[in-house]
Amino acid sequence: GVIGVGMFGSLHARVYAQLEATELVAVADIQVERTQHFVSQYGARGYADYNELLEKEDLDIVSVCTSDELHLKPVLAAAAAGKHILVEKPLAMNVSDCDAMIRAAEKAGVKLMVGQILRFDPRYYKARQAIADGQIGTPVHFFARRNNPIANARRLAKHTSVLFFLGIHDIDFMNWCAESKVERVYAESVSRALRDMETGDSYLALI
Repeated sequence: GVIGVGMFGSLHARVYAQLEATELVAVADIQVERTQHFVSQYGARGYADYNELLEKEDLDIVSVCTSDELHLKPVLAAAAAGKHILVEKPLAMNVSDCDAMIRAAEKAGVKLMVGQILRFDPRYYKARQAIADGQIGTPVHFFARRNNPIANARRLAKHTSVLFFLGIHDIDFMNWCAESKVERVYAESVSRALRDMETGDSYLALI
């Protein structure tokens, strides 16, 4: 099942429908017209309420692909329903929501995974393996920079930030390669181009 079939949720649903090992059973979205494509194209059942989807459908796994700030409730509901859960990145916008999801999954005995897609990108995976295998020595410094069109920032400003939308990729990849947790962070942001939307348009961090 897929909860939230916007830009990325629609990809989850399409791939589940196309893979030989999976079956797309049902999708849920508050914008009902979004579900109709998957109902007509793949024979999935569509719901406006994800709670109804979880209650009525016999599912093994659920993808939660709502807006970043709306992951908590569907994840808690899916865990309570005994479904394994794949959540689009970032897991949440704050640590308390992350902890609540992790506790719920542990209590229910279900798997909870964040969709950090770079870990499955062959280019990034090969680079990480070269580090893990000792082929290039011990890393002492990582540098990452990521840009995106301002149209995306404006589209997502009500729901997330460029730091959570983009920066999370590089932060996760560096954590994965370094195999150690972040201890200290110094960061600053500036809001000029997106000042009218009350969100930062550039972030610079030392981790």
